[in-house]
Amino acid sequence: LEQEFNPVMVPIATKNGEITIQEAHFLLMSFEAKLEHFEISIELHNICKCSYENSERRAF
Repeated sequence: LEQEFNPVMVPIATKNGEITIQEAHFLLMSFEAKLEHFEISIELHNICKCSYENSERRAF
């Protein structure tokens, strides 16, 4: 995706007609939840990677 792509603003800007405060709030909360899920996934990946690397070191 281009650097100027904004996953929060694109749905708001491309919506036909006006957007309500409730709709904007929902979009922001959804984006925040996706970010948190992504961050947790990265943390779990790093934990698994460290655990695997530590077990590989012990094998030798």
